[in-house]
Amino acid sequence: MLRPHAFVHRKQYFTVITSGLIHADWTHLLMNMFTFYFFAFNLEHYFVYLQCMKVDEVATVEAQRFSTILGHAKFFLIYFISMIVADFTTIIKYKDIPGYACLGASGAISGLVMSTIILAPAMGHSIRIFGILPGWLFGLLYVGYSYYAAKKMQDNVAHEAHMW
Repeated sequence: MLRPHAFVHRKQYFTVITSGLIHADWTHLLMNMFTFYFFAFNLEHYFVYLQCMKVDEVATVEAQRFSTILGHAKFFLIYFISMIVADFTTIIKYKDIPGYACLGASGAISGLVMSTIILAPAMGHSIRIFGILPGWLFGLLYVGYSYYAAKKMQDNVAHEAHMW
């Protein structure tokens, strides 16, 4: 788990990664995986497609494979960097509270959701949430709710992570 106090005062830096690999319960895990399923694959395919477009049609099989790997790597970087960056505001906010702890991949998942929404026009389609809500509006509402919930601090969810 990420314990901001331990991260700062005991230098437990590894917890920004390990906390993103565990979940509180099955509901938490399933919500993140459900969201991942609906957003991540489109984004990953887009990066692979873009990378492969840079390779000539007569390129060697090795060059084509390498392009595919680079596309997957770009997707992974967005996920991984989002997971780490999402914890920064939580660390800053709770660094002096020894008992505070958080976990989950929500920051990484939020990074994928927002990246997909931002890149949707470039991918050649628009994102619709629940079939009716435009992706850009969902993104704004989600960030607004996360900001509001972070200010209220009435639950043990690190809503700041969802914004970054």
